[in-house]
Amino acid sequence: MNWAKDAYHTGYTFNCKSTSYESQIKHLEIYSNLGFLRPQVKQVTLPPDNLQLNVTCFNFTSMLSDLLNDKSLNKMSNLVVNQNDRFAKYESPNGRLGEVNSGYWYQHAYSTMIHDYQKDFLLPIIFAMDKTTISNSTHLHVYAVMFTTTIFDCKTRNQAHAWRPLGYIPIERIYYSSRQWKSMSSSLKSVRANILFDTVLQTFREAQKKGALIDIPLQLGNKTKTVNLKIPLAYIIGDIQGGDGICGRSAYYQADACHICRMCDATPDAYSFIDVDSCNLLVMTDIISLCNNNMLAELDALIQARNWQAF
Repeated sequence: MNWAKDAYHTGYTFNCKSTSYESQIKHLEIYSNLGFLRPQVKQVTLPPDNLQLNVTCFNFTSMLSDLLNDKSLNKMSNLVVNQNDRFAKYESPNGRLGEVNSGYWYQHAYSTMIHDYQKDFLLPIIFAMDKTTISNSTHLHVYAVMFTTTIFDCKTRNQAHAWRPLGYIPIERIYYSSRQWKSMSSSLKSVRANILFDTVLQTFREAQKKGALIDIPLQLGNKTKTVNLKIPLAYIIGDIQGGDGICGRSAYYQADACHICRMCDATPDAYSFIDVDSCNLLVMTDIISLCNNNMLAELDALIQARNWQAF
């Protein structure tokens, strides 16, 4: 302020072309070539009362491009890549487990998705999803969906600027009284939540389609190669309640819960056993089949939501 005041008294005029907030933002957007990062607001109608919410969505491919072209992030000291050939399959330099790409999931994903070893490149994605408060005074909250990639090491991913937004979902709860919200069934709430998730995930699903990200110039450190990007979702970071909603698990935390695990059909009796064969893992294809065949009793027995899940 002192600098501006001194400039004014010495007769200097800034003579700015953009005199309003909107025009200045537009000027900066054009100057910095940020137009492709502009979000899109999608209007979503939720059953059964046709509540309309505006969901802020970002184009996944555009945000991924921005993330990979960030020179403060994309340097060899931050990357989890093959030391001998950075565009080849990752191999742990010491042969030990460490970063995400050193684990079994990466190995399995690579063998499943990579067909052209000279051209295909596996770029696993990580989501972080949680409710965040913008303003306590106005009760303004959103459900933020962010993403990054496993080719950045852990110390880099722990930095805020290593993440990009995919969408901001308004919290629908604030539009209802406590009585109205409690009268809404958990099944209906799950349907509504997945409509909102589905809206945000649209551009991510499009980028995962066959032939979507082919012949992409990928720069890793100081080298660039034209590749076909394969972008599986590695995992989602979130809290327990958020995880229940994402995986279609009916949230129930009382002592008489009939199942004790989100991954399998183990009952409380399993506490008495150490044998891993005492339960069966839940398989997504089985859950989808139960959902498609409207086998509600079987879904309820597994504490699974009765509706299709966006993920």
